Amino acid sequence: MEENRCMNLFQTTNIIMANWSKAMWQSVVNRAIRMLAWGPYGSHFFSAFATVN
Repeated sequence: MEENRCMNLFQTTNIIMANWSKAMWQSVVNRAIRMLAWGPYGSHFFSAFATVN
């Protein structure tokens, strides 16, 4: 049940984003990881990890 509740936090009602492919979401997540690593706050992160299921 806890897993289902967490999944509901990430649902979108935006019709454009709701139709994005897994590859598109992975691209966005990869960009966010790069921004965390090399952006203005990069020195505050030892590492970052994210996946798209």
